[in-house]
Amino acid sequence: MMRAQPAGRISAWMVPLGPRAVPVLALGMRFLSAGLGYLLFALAARVTDVAGFNDFALIFAAVGLFGPVATLGQDQQMLRVLPILQKHGQVGYRKALRRAARMVGLGVILCTAAAGLYGWMSLADPSASVLCFLAVLVVANGLTEFLFGADRGSGSVLGAVAAREILWKLVLLVPMAVLWFLAVEVSAATLAAFYALGLAASLALFLFSIARWWRRAPPERDGETAAAVPGSSVALLLLSLVSQAGVQVDTLVLGIAAGFQGAELGAYFAAQRLTQLLYFIPFGVNMTNAPRIPVAWAQGDVREIVRLSRQASRGMGAAVLLVALVLVLFREEAMSLFRPEFAAFSLVLILLSASPVVAALAGMNHVIPAMCGGEVGYARARIVVFLMALAAKLVAAWAASLLAVAAINVLEAVAIGAVGVLSSRAVLGRVAL
Repeated sequence: MMRAQPAGRISAWMVPLGPRAVPVLALGMRFLSAGLGYLLFALAARVTDVAGFNDFALIFAAVGLFGPVATLGQDQQMLRVLPILQKHGQVGYRKALRRAARMVGLGVILCTAAAGLYGWMSLADPSASVLCFLAVLVVANGLTEFLFGADRGSGSVLGAVAAREILWKLVLLVPMAVLWFLAVEVSAATLAAFYALGLAASLALFLFSIARWWRRAPPERDGETAAAVPGSSVALLLLSLVSQAGVQVDTLVLGIAAGFQGAELGAYFAAQRLTQLLYFIPFGVNMTNAPRIPVAWAQGDVREIVRLSRQASRGMGAAVLLVALVLVLFREEAMSLFRPEFAAFSLVLILLSASPVVAALAGMNHVIPAMCGGEVGYARARIVVFLMALAAKLVAAWAASLLAVAAINVLEAVAIGAVGVLSSRAVLGRVAL
């Protein structure tokens, strides 16, 4: 049996690390991931034409939405349950993982069908090969997201970050760099095939890591996890849906709007990829702190949760604001690295850069409700915000206004931040004030 890890210790695939080392290393890995992502999509825009890049953008956005949603919220459930089980010698680990995997299997089937339908309706080239790759990508990404949550919940924070954020990008980057060097132009189907190889590599690494945790866990016992951590899987599913949709829905909405068939869609997608550089800072900090929240909540240490959130808000807000200013100053240069014609849409980048600043200032308030029993009320509020923003984006997209879609994205980020703060206060009480 694997012994529970000492308090404050997190591992990188079984290698114990101190609490100070993990955030620093995770943030460094996120910066590396951001750089690889920027280079990756810049190369993708260069090795295909505008129509091919538009299709690749839609494929990537569809996979980014339907893959995580296919987990049916079980990735968040594992992140919430497994840290507590680790504190008790992994008793119930196998049962919790097995039960979650069954739900993920159902979600993968449903979301693969939905992604295929969207691809058939929206892609410029909805050929059988492209739709087949899309289905494979949704399955691989759904399983990867689930195992990402399980691996982090088990304690392999840095290893999980490496597998999800870096490995697949390196695998995808190599053939794209070769194609760019040889000046070879390829189709969206070829880019999707490379993407599938990258996700397969990440998935294999996750399976290896989870298998090690599985072998060290004690055998299953009836009823041992039935009441380990109360919570609503439906609420976690809804939160997973709106969280992923908030990132990808802009591109998907533009994909079905008749007014965006030229460079506009690719330019908006490029601007979104650039703003993801800003999201990487709070994501890296939140990723390392998230497993500590359910443990602190189970121990009744509310002040520790508040301390983590406030510390994250102050540090992340200043860092993200600084990087956002640099990005805005060099907006045309940054956009033109994808394709020269994208520089004409640099105003979109200015608007989209405000959203990650707002998210960073909100601290960990989007994580706390889901980790501390407030997921139902928080999910309801997030659904309302999402539906209102989606309706506004659809109107703006059919009116062919990129700037309006981007402005709605910023307003949605403000609303999400406010909802997170209010929900955290409702869960934690007056100490959160």
